[in-house]
Amino acid sequence: QLNEIQQRGEPLGAFFARALAAADSLGAERFVLDLRLDGGGNNQYGTEIVRALVRSRFDAPDRLFVVTGRRTFSAAEMLICDLEHWTHPVFVGEPAASRGNHYGDSRKILLPHLGVAVRVSTLWWQYWDPRDDRPWIGPQVAAPLTFEAYAAGRDPALEAIERYQPHEDLLET
Repeated sequence: QLNEIQQRGEPLGAFFARALAAADSLGAERFVLDLRLDGGGNNQYGTEIVRALVRSRFDAPDRLFVVTGRRTFSAAEMLICDLEHWTHPVFVGEPAASRGNHYGDSRKILLPHLGVAVRVSTLWWQYWDPRDDRPWIGPQVAAPLTFEAYAAGRDPALEAIERYQPHEDLLET
C-alpha cells in the first residue's frame, strides 16, 4: 500500500526493488500495488516505481494488480497512467479520482476576509493524448468498498484479486 509518492528515507526505487525481490523469493504469483489512499506527492518519483516493476517478473499479463479508488489522485494518477502505458497491470477497485490530464500542484491561498487557508491546483498536467476523453482509468475488475464490507472487516478489492482468473485467449480454436 503506497499512500504518498514521496522519498522519505529509502528511495522508492530501492524500496520497490526490495519489495519485488521479497515477493519473488517467496514464490508469489502476483504483485499487488494498492494506491486507493494515495492522494499524490511528487510525480517524478513514480518513474522509479515503474522502472522497478518493468524489471520484475511481475510485469506480465495477470501478475501485476493495481488497486485504485476515489482517493487515487494527482501524482498517483500520473503513476497509474505510466503503469497503464509501460506495464501490464490489471486495475482493480474503483475508478481513480481524476483523469490523466488534470490540474495539480496545489498552492496555499489565504482568503483575506475570512482568514481561511485553502489549496488551489494551479498547473495543468497533460499526461494523456488530448483526444483521450475518458473521465478516468477505470478498473478491469470492479470492486467497490461498501459500508457492509468495511464493517465486516472485508476488503472487496483483495477478495477480487484472490478470485481473479486469467483471461483465456478467446480467439484460439
